[in-house]
Order: sequence, then structure tokens, then C-alpha cells
Amino acid sequence: MSVYMNRTLKIASAVVLTLMLASISGFAQQQRQNQAPAAANAWRDRMRSEMIAFYTSEIGLTPAEAQVFWPVHNQAEQEQMKLIQKVGEAYMALEKALDSKASESEIEAKLQAYNKAIDARNQFDASLMTRYGKVLSKEKIARLYVAEEKFRRNQIHRLHVPGAPNPPQQGGRQAQR
Repeated sequence: MSVYMNRTLKIASAVVLTLMLASISGFAQQQRQNQAPAAANAWRDRMRSEMIAFYTSEIGLTPAEAQVFWPVHNQAEQEQMKLIQKVGEAYMALEKALDSKASESEIEAKLQAYNKAIDARNQFDASLMTRYGKVLSKEKIARLYVAEEKFRRNQIHRLHVPGAPNPPQQGGRQAQR
């Protein structure tokens, strides 16, 4: 597998994991505290604000760059969410076919649909560098990918250690200042 495809898979996995963590953490928090839906929305808004601040800082976006970058990123994120949802739906259909002891041909059709959904998501992820390249330098695109991974790892840490602050950064922009 090429390095580029490997990175693409990592990004897609990071997005899926971050969204799952956000959903699970938000749900668990809501259940523990019996919070109203407005509180869950506030949690998502806070998470989004943290992400934006973290990415902006890690990438080193200027105000002018941020103004053109965030609309591109937000649009890409919406498209990516639809593709991730299609992968999830195809996976659930495949799992259901296996659980119901479907015929070999039905399982093959579900498997092909699942692989097609994954391929579509991977092709989209591969196109992101071109999209981002229209508004950011290669260095800042690389910093974006690193920031995404750092943010994902921070969220995993927070999920496993409730109430814990974000772990200290290893290297990165913080150490360079």
C-alpha cells in the first residue's frame, strides 16, 4: 500500500474515531448527568470550538488563511460525513446479511457495496490535499494532518481518563515557540 493511501486511511480512521468518540462521550455525559438536548448541543459546540482553535494554532493559520480555509474544510467535512455514513450503512447491511445466514450471492453483493463505499471514501480523502492545496501551502497541509491526529489522540485520552486535561504535546508547534 502506498504511503499516500496509508495516510488517507489514517485520516479517514481518525475522522470516524473522533466522531464516534464525540458521540459516545456526549451520550455518556448526557446519561450520567441527565442533561437536556440543549446541553448535548452545547457539548458538541464546545468540542467544535476546541477543534477549530487547536487546528488554527497547530497549523499556524493567519486570519486571512483561516478565512479561506475554514469554508473549504467545513464543506469537505460535510461531504466526508455523508461518505462515512454510507460506509456505516454498508457495513451494517453486510453484518445483517452474515447474521441472517444470507446466501453466498447476497453476501457477495453486500461485500461489494461495502468495498465500493470504502473506495469512495478513500478517493474523497485523497482529493482533500488538492482542495486544501488551493488555499494552503504544502507545509500547512502537512501541519493540518498532524493536528488532526494530535486532536484525535487528545480526545481518546480524555475519553479514557474522564476529567483529565489534554496530555502534554510532544514536539509540534508548542515546543517551537
